[in-house]
Amino acid sequence: NACPANHRCVHGVCTACTVTCSAANHTCDGADLQTALRTGGTVVVCPGLYTGAISVAILAALPLIGAGDGEDPATNTVLRNLSVSSVTTFTMS
Repeated sequence: NACPANHRCVHGVCTACTVTCSAANHTCDGADLQTALRTGGTVVVCPGLYTGAISVAILAALPLIGAGDGEDPATNTVLRNLSVSSVTTFTMS
């Protein structure tokens, strides 16, 4: 079964997105993503093109879960200008 809007399937369980992009053209400023990354924990990102300087630093671990595996922001999570530093473990799936 498909997950409802603003949810992603994470290990077989529908999980609410931490960050969503509701723009008609699927392009959003990365400010909400940046805030979620600073908070830490697992960050679930709904489809969209997230732009702007997004940085991750000084965290022990940061799981980042997106949607799809392509470049269409209507159905995939696409990150532009992501910078990762001072993180012990960084995983994207």
